[in-house]
Amino acid sequence: MSAELPVASMSTASHGSTVGMLYNAGRRIEVLTTWYLRFHGYLTAPHFVLQKPDGSQYTDADILGVRFPHSREAVVTGGPDPNLDIRDDLLDVVIAECSSKGAKLNPQWLDNPVQHLTYVLRYIGIWSEAELPEIVDGVHRSPQRSYEWMGSPANRYRVRFICFSKSSNSQPNLRALKKIQLAEMLRYLSGRFMCFSTETQRVRSQHSQWDPFIRELYRLLMTPGREEDVVTNALAYIRTGAIPPPNSSPHRLTER
Repeated sequence: MSAELPVASMSTASHGSTVGMLYNAGRRIEVLTTWYLRFHGYLTAPHFVLQKPDGSQYTDADILGVRFPHSREAVVTGGPDPNLDIRDDLLDVVIAECSSKGAKLNPQWLDNPVQHLTYVLRYIGIWSEAELPEIVDGVHRSPQRSYEWMGSPANRYRVRFICFSKSSNSQPNLRALKKIQLAEMLRYLSGRFMCFSTETQRVRSQHSQWDPFIRELYRLLMTPGREEDVVTNALAYIRTGAIPPPNSSPHRLTER
């Protein structure tokens, strides 16, 4: 996960004094996406750099995520976000690109996809060298930039690109690409955070080790009000880094 900022940076005494102001908009979206994937069981590597032998880089992925079959947590989650198409019968590799505007891919992924995809799959280390060309070619040729592959018996894999962005608008060559909008992620997180049953609402939610930005987003999403109003405020926070004016009502749960 992203590096923890000093607790002293967490002051929210005024609307402009928030940890969100220490991140630019792109970084805020990357942190949100990293935790969205983490809450779905993905092991994540933010800012994954594809390194050349001389130490320079070919390109990077905003986030590289891997989810293993049957991933579970012993917490109430309300189930996965259907937008993410979680499957328990396969290992899922996600190359995530984040955008504060429309859906896009880093141009280097389009200019030299075979080299870059081969690098990523070789790094993950599940497949033999002889298996890589089929998987890379499948992703490259797919309009969705997604390929599902059956290896040895009962071993199924999926490798896919997903763009996490403010809107689903994209270039014509990316129309079929899987896209998840920021508002959809926030609705999922709002529902997940509220999945404590009535009997357990007296229990404090312990998340002091979460990224400070996500802790502030948690407080925003737990503010009483209509879901769309809460999501709109959270989107404004992601866009500007500033906490909207506080509601006089108490938060739904108490943070320790």
